[in-house]
Amino acid sequence: VTRARLMAAFKEGRGLIEATVRGALPYVATILVRHRGTAKRTYFRDRMKERLNERLEEEKQPRKERLEKRIERIVDNFERFTGDLNDAQIAIIGKHANRSIDDMATRLANKRLRQKAFIEFLATGPSEKALTTYLDTLLIRPWEIEQPDYKAFSDGAIIRFREMLFKIVLSMTAEQRKRTAATLRSYADDFTDLSR
Repeated sequence: VTRARLMAAFKEGRGLIEATVRGALPYVATILVRHRGTAKRTYFRDRMKERLNERLEEEKQPRKERLEKRIERIVDNFERFTGDLNDAQIAIIGKHANRSIDDMATRLANKRLRQKAFIEFLATGPSEKALTTYLDTLLIRPWEIEQPDYKAFSDGAIIRFREMLFKIVLSMTAEQRKRTAATLRSYADDFTDLSR
């Protein structure tokens, strides 16, 4: 495994995710177009606000507790692909989590702005096509709707995640690579099917 191959795979993976999102958007828009009325918008707004407030409450927990939970969550996510990680791999995740643990406040502030913008857009009575286009921007390029400087933050977070991912992949055992490859092939097939 070389860094160049990892970069290509990372880029391809992001492309598959974007294609999957774009493939699902027309179906989502078909549903959302029926929810443009005041009562439905109020319901969406309240549910989004409720979930955001839950996340904000989580952010009030002590940093050490949040960090432990974040490390555990990232380890669990990797182990779904690789099987058990070793201590060195968990340490790589720990360093990444420690560097990124305070990013959530920025993410949540941006999420609040995007949610508000979405509800306001829904109030304009958009067509399915307009909703599809708007959601594409909102989900894939959110900085084009709110906080243009969020792009730099997002790019930095992606670079930090990518570097952590590369370190983990380069440290994987033969068995971890075999298991990961099988899982990724299965997911890639699913994503390709969904994007059509």
